[in-house]
Amino acid sequence: AAWCANVPVILHTFHGDVFTDYFNPVLGKLFLVVERIVARFTTRFAVVSEDLKSRLNGYRIAKKQSFVVIPNGIQKGHSTQAQEESETVRVGTVAMFYPIKRVDLFIRMADRVRDRFPLAEFTIAGGGQDDASLRSLSSELGEPVQFQGICYDIPEFLSTLDIFVLCSDYESAGVAMMEAMMAGLPTVATRVGGIHEALSEGETGSLVPKGDLEALSDAVMDLLADREIRQKMGKSASEYALKYLSTDKMVKKLQSLYESLVD
Repeated sequence: AAWCANVPVILHTFHGDVFTDYFNPVLGKLFLVVERIVARFTTRFAVVSEDLKSRLNGYRIAKKQSFVVIPNGIQKGHSTQAQEESETVRVGTVAMFYPIKRVDLFIRMADRVRDRFPLAEFTIAGGGQDDASLRSLSSELGEPVQFQGICYDIPEFLSTLDIFVLCSDYESAGVAMMEAMMAGLPTVATRVGGIHEALSEGETGSLVPKGDLEALSDAVMDLLADREIRQKMGKSASEYALKYLSTDKMVKKLQSLYESLVD
């Protein structure tokens, strides 16, 4: 539409990769064909991580110099530090219920961990196409998790947690993880996509191989067993997010990009 209206500068932001493993292969290829067509009259592409930039270059959507990395900006939400006073430790995740998000892995992890840490609570916020199968899995395992449904106030939900977990098989940047870091939560996440660009192993959280239930469970149990480490990582995560992942940082980079293209 912009091209037909003779708009001189056209930008597009890629927040993720839906060409592989997200929808069925046919739909993924259709999206890719469409993106290659519209890329011919797109001036610049903003992407949310270096990893996503590399993946998109691999798809040959546009020339490499057309891509600019501008990480997502996160607004500061509610602090979680006060939650540490409770004996109950709350472990949670936020995700759309698609196969690539591996919410099933969170449920199986909760089932493994709860016997050793009976005071731990596991909760999931989200919804989507796998809702019925995930609830069925939880029922088969004796309901190790609580389903909160679709969450419209992420900062409020995160403020009730002590540990955040991300189980995805791929994330371009991991917005939910960034929000958790901004909220002062230590995170256990799969080492996929651009996650390692924001999460520092041993400082703001732990990184585990994707699909590795044992490694995921062990990392969560390590945090459950050590309140001091949880607090230290949570504080470091919040400081990092405020410095590098703020909305102000993102807006300044976008403004700089817009001004350079106008010039």
